[in-house]
Amino acid sequence: MSPSHGYLLFAMVENSGMQQKDYGDYLDLDASTVNRLIDALVRKNLVAKNGMGRSSEVYVTDEGRLEYRRIKKTMDTLRQKMIDSLGEERFDQLVGDLCAVRGTLKN
Repeated sequence: MSPSHGYLLFAMVENSGMQQKDYGDYLDLDASTVNRLIDALVRKNLVAKNGMGRSSEVYVTDEGRLEYRRIKKTMDTLRQKMIDSLGEERFDQLVGDLCAVRGTLKN
């Protein structure tokens, strides 16, 4: 699974019941990109759609929730390794700096 698919899956698990167009706003992606990502997740049986088009609601399937937990465990392990390597203060600073850069690029 690509990072983009994973981010969308995470957003869907953590914000269930949103309309498809809302995920684009949440992830700062255009509607066509979100649509392609969701269609790929539907084909993998990780999410299901209710309705048609950009206003359709999308839901995570049981299989999608299992995949979410597997990926989250891997991410948590990686996060802990980075904290162990950098120290918590440096890690938090790095995350803050990356968020600031993202905000600057977004404008």
